[in-house]
Amino acid sequence: MWTRPLRRHRLLALLQVRDAERLLDGWLANVTPQVEGFVALDDGSRDATAERLAAHRALLVVAPA
Repeated sequence: MWTRPLRRHRLLALLQVRDAERLLDGWLANVTPQVEGFVALDDGSRDATAERLAAHRALLVVAPA
């Protein structure tokens, strides 16, 4: 019987954010144990959303204004 080796799957969280600083800590605490990383699209935050995501090593994409 021929079998293929099992592949390890990587799971990333994708999120779109704007001024989400106050919500991120709870969201990140719940999701971080389940994923290997984050990709975040920040479309114009004026708070510390980008800094919070950077502290969690998220790949941050900032949409042009």
